[in-house]
Amino acid sequence: KRKAEKILRQTTEELTTAQDVANLGSFIYDIKNNIVTWSDNLYKIYGLDKQIFHPTKDNFFNTVVHPDSKEYAMQTVDDALINKSAQLDYIHKTLTPSKEEKWMHAIIKIRYDKMKQPILMNGTSQDITELYTIRLNLEKSELRLKKAQEIANLGAWEENHKTGQIYWSSILRRMFNLNLNQPIAPNKFWEMIHPEDIEWMKASWEKAEKQKIPYSGTFRIQLNTGEVKHLSEHAEFIKDKKGCLSKTVGTVIDVTEIHNYQNELKELSSHI
Repeated sequence: KRKAEKILRQTTEELTTAQDVANLGSFIYDIKNNIVTWSDNLYKIYGLDKQIFHPTKDNFFNTVVHPDSKEYAMQTVDDALINKSAQLDYIHKTLTPSKEEKWMHAIIKIRYDKMKQPILMNGTSQDITELYTIRLNLEKSELRLKKAQEIANLGAWEENHKTGQIYWSSILRRMFNLNLNQPIAPNKFWEMIHPEDIEWMKASWEKAEKQKIPYSGTFRIQLNTGEVKHLSEHAEFIKDKKGCLSKTVGTVIDVTEIHNYQNELKELSSHI
């Protein structure tokens, strides 16, 4: 008996340490008897005193869950029970007594009786505030970048040499007068290069790709309507750990209007 108690105590200590390292707490909700049990680390994560706070379903949604996430969290749990889901996985925001906002990732296993009635919810809740904040900031940065590209009329593209996948932004597609949804074929770019530019353009590109050095240049494309555009491109070659070409990424800007202005200025200067 003493040996079993020692093993149980060691296991409990190891579990507590693991939860502390992962910033994770666990809970059990006995639905039938309406009893909620939290691990010590869950109280710690939520900033609550185990001696004062009594965990119940209502206390959790009314006190712990942030008002911004309350309706979503309750609806998510209710939908899982209605649909007889065996597992629930969702992210919600919480608010500690000190008014600190935290993002939590909850994973819950749901058990049902023979009548398909829920009897037990056993789960974990992990504090992912730092990770989630980074993700939100990244999404905001990507949105700002997209807006900046739209303002500057800057097109972007990427080619993955491992998978063969090619991405063109909507702005770039409009420059080339291409459908916004059609796949980009590997040779589509070269097919649209002006016949007078294709020879020197390919030579310059192959040289830069072979040496893995950034490429910059101005060239012409010819649309299917016959219209000719002058484009300025900057591209970089990204290598993997072995030094092999992994991706090529680039930006393109339409400088046709600037080119036309320069020609008009030359003609005017010549006339003067």
